[in-house]
Amino acid sequence: MFPKLKELLSLIELSKMKVLAGKSGLSNEVKSVTIMDNPDIIYWMEENELLLTNGFFLKEYTATQIIQFIDELVKKKSAALFIKFKRFIVAFPKEVLDYAEAIGFPIVEVPIEMSWTDVSEPVNRYLNEKQFYFLHQAMDLRNDMLKLLLSGGTLDELCDLTAESLDNELAIYDLKMKQIAASKNFNQSLFLTTHRSKKTLHRYTLPLDELIKYEHYSVATTKEIFFLLPINYEKDVWGYIILETSISKPLIYADLSKTEQMAALAAVELSKINELKKIEKKYYTEFITHLVMGEIKTIEEIFQRGKQLGRTMYEKYIVCLLEHSKSHQLEEIVDSLRLTFTPKTLVKECLYLEKDDRYLLLFPIIQGEAASYPKLYDRLSKEGILSISKEHSVLEIPSAYKEAKFAYSCQELMQNNQIFFEKTGVLQLFFTAESELAYSFIRSYYDDLIQPLVDYDDLKNTELVKTLQMYVNNDLNIYHTAQHLYIHENTLRSRIRRIEAITSKDLQKVHDLFQVMLGLYLYKFYSRKSS
Repeated sequence: MFPKLKELLSLIELSKMKVLAGKSGLSNEVKSVTIMDNPDIIYWMEENELLLTNGFFLKEYTATQIIQFIDELVKKKSAALFIKFKRFIVAFPKEVLDYAEAIGFPIVEVPIEMSWTDVSEPVNRYLNEKQFYFLHQAMDLRNDMLKLLLSGGTLDELCDLTAESLDNELAIYDLKMKQIAASKNFNQSLFLTTHRSKKTLHRYTLPLDELIKYEHYSVATTKEIFFLLPINYEKDVWGYIILETSISKPLIYADLSKTEQMAALAAVELSKINELKKIEKKYYTEFITHLVMGEIKTIEEIFQRGKQLGRTMYEKYIVCLLEHSKSHQLEEIVDSLRLTFTPKTLVKECLYLEKDDRYLLLFPIIQGEAASYPKLYDRLSKEGILSISKEHSVLEIPSAYKEAKFAYSCQELMQNNQIFFEKTGVLQLFFTAESELAYSFIRSYYDDLIQPLVDYDDLKNTELVKTLQMYVNNDLNIYHTAQHLYIHENTLRSRIRRIEAITSKDLQKVHDLFQVMLGLYLYKFYSRKSS
């Protein structure tokens, strides 16, 4: 927004001036002009100010003192020193000019015949013209932005329009750092990689003018800088404009002014998008809820409602229930899968919902991708307990949900992070109307039948439970069981009579034998859990 010193020196009115030192500083921006012949005025100088002096207070200075004064100007970020010689001071010593040249601080000689008005008037005029030019340019951009949005333009198109004016790529991200829109050449992967590292994330405040007064965050690589400018709407931050630039191309005030205008318009558009998202989420939640609860009765209606929500529906699904993660929200888990898991179709078309303090996920069955599902389950189970239903047609999703719910409830017994319904086996006999495992009944059943044998073994130091297991495994064959236990057949018969007395079951009766076998199946879980 402000002209560089070399632009001012190219003006006809200033053509007779001579640059004595600091040529590398001619790219310094000039914001204003001040005239001084008192050394104390340096304390009130502003950044990028051009200092004009007759050198009156310098006439008694040594070379060392003049160098110290130049250092003070550099600390104040002065644009340059314009000085008239011959009246109070003949010239600067060579070591002063050499020093200014070395540090890149411009010293410019003003012809003695020029008045300060001859210098300040063209400079101020050019500054005002430059300011007017940038303001006019900013107004044109704002009008173009409004015209674009009023004609139905997208936020991506808004990013392209602003990027073209700034000559910097940019993007719009929400508060979770999920991209909403971006200009065509915005380096998304570099930004996300840099931002996630957090190593170079720091609060950064630019020397802003009156129009732009808010703090930014910047994330830097060795070559690129990404400025995160907040999008404010009704006192809330709705997201960020990510402005991509390079270390060799610093931002100027005009860039930030234009970006601020974009942020104001983007905030209005984001408010509309957020309202639409709320409505879409309501219908999406209703759709999955109706699907799981069996309230949609035909395949045609399922596919039609999916299409209305922009979802591709499939013939078959697997339903999973995931433990409520302590570290990640459901959307974060799904977004991470969509970014990194292959095949992408499998997770892209996933339907998900938070239900009953668990995460509900519906994965489509895709032909030729059978090997991908175990990898998917491994990824998900790192977040917590995961239960998996059998494959079901889309109309049978309610049954699949019940299976996943039942399998999840078996975790306490099965002691596994991945519980497949098809592996719950005999436990399915204890499937309640609420699609959960009947723990109270199972415990009571186990306590009445098997726990007395466990207690007897503990008290008498016997092996009745082991004997019963071996006897059943050997199909009630006395000879083979005795051989495996390394005991006499009569000892085995004595143990069997003791078992039948304690359990009140006759192992030669099919009905009693089935109950005992079921008790032994439960023993596997309870013994593992207690150990």
